[in-house]
Amino acid sequence: MATLLRWFFGLAWAAGAGLLWHEGALRAGWALALAVPVVLLVAWPWSRRRRADHLQYVHMTKEPVAVP
Repeated sequence: MATLLRWFFGLAWAAGAGLLWHEGALRAGWALALAVPVVLLVAWPWSRRRRADHLQYVHMTKEPVAVP
């Protein structure tokens, strides 16, 4: 979900910078400078989760509850 939100935020940021550039409020250099955070936001792997490169198994066994 966080990746999807990063993509949406990046798209909105780039659309805003593009709109401001199109309206003439920004010059090309400033519009490109505003595009740098979008590239960092989308392309940079900021996931804080621990990623394992191997499968992890959980050993689950049935223990006897009581001996009849």
